[in-house]
Amino acid sequence: MLKSRSEHVHKFDPLVGAILVGPTGKLVEKTHRAGLRVGDHAEYTLLERLLASENLEGSVLYVTLEPCTKREPPKIPCVERIVAARIKKVWIGMLDPNPDIQGHGVDHLQQNGVEVEFFDLDLMRKIREENKEFAEQYEKARDVIDYEHDYEGPSEKEKEAVGSASLSDLSMGVIESYLKARGKKFARLARMWEFLNDNGFVTHVNKHRSHVPTVAGLLLFGKSPEDFLVQSKVKAEFRSNTRSAAVDIAGPLLLIPEKVRVFLDDYMRTYTEIKGFKRTEQPEYPWEAIREAVVNAIVHRGSVLI
Repeated sequence: MLKSRSEHVHKFDPLVGAILVGPTGKLVEKTHRAGLRVGDHAEYTLLERLLASENLEGSVLYVTLEPCTKREPPKIPCVERIVAARIKKVWIGMLDPNPDIQGHGVDHLQQNGVEVEFFDLDLMRKIREENKEFAEQYEKARDVIDYEHDYEGPSEKEKEAVGSASLSDLSMGVIESYLKARGKKFARLARMWEFLNDNGFVTHVNKHRSHVPTVAGLLLFGKSPEDFLVQSKVKAEFRSNTRSAAVDIAGPLLLIPEKVRVFLDDYMRTYTEIKGFKRTEQPEYPWEAIREAVVNAIVHRGSVLI
């Protein structure tokens, strides 16, 4: 990644490294942005210049930046090259900060049968730091948007159907807990699905009016939403001078805060408090404050440093 060469003078280009590993786990080839020619993306150099005559079916690609979904014709987006090469799985170091690409590369790969995963936290942090200037130019551009004229209202993304999922991918136990919390009870199962449809968690997709989960429904109630929406995982990490731990926390969004609490409970320091004749262990930070920070971060896809 750090060997990448930029082709522009007046803007920052990303630093991108790409490694291809064969089905048996053996290194096939590696390169970086402008590895052979300035301006060429790492994936293009890898798949079309270095390995054009090779059978890459079933291989695994590791790339530090989300593959692009847009190129000026006649150039072909990297996601299309990856799919055409029949690569089985792609590991990504960071999402592209360009709003025209961010998340779309992941979606395109998944929709075409390519598995997607993200690098471990320590590598993600290093990649983001090395690409800080590249990312900041998009953040500054967003800051100067004239929202009065350009804002088109809240996103409708959460209401979109996840066509590759079915109702069997939703957890009835989690749905029942949600309905109980809202004080809802239905005598007929069909009425329950209509209620969830009215609230945007499932939607009709054909003339037979069969239901499929929406993005919101899969995130909230999905047994394994990460199988369809890879970004839905929460990455938790603990570090001290003597030990460290990292874990991917997945599953229905409604259960994730409690899973985060269990992780923090294992690693957060405590102190002893004595009241009267009772000795109790108290967490380093109040659980109420942690809960608010964690839930807010999950909802807004942010991060919390404790």
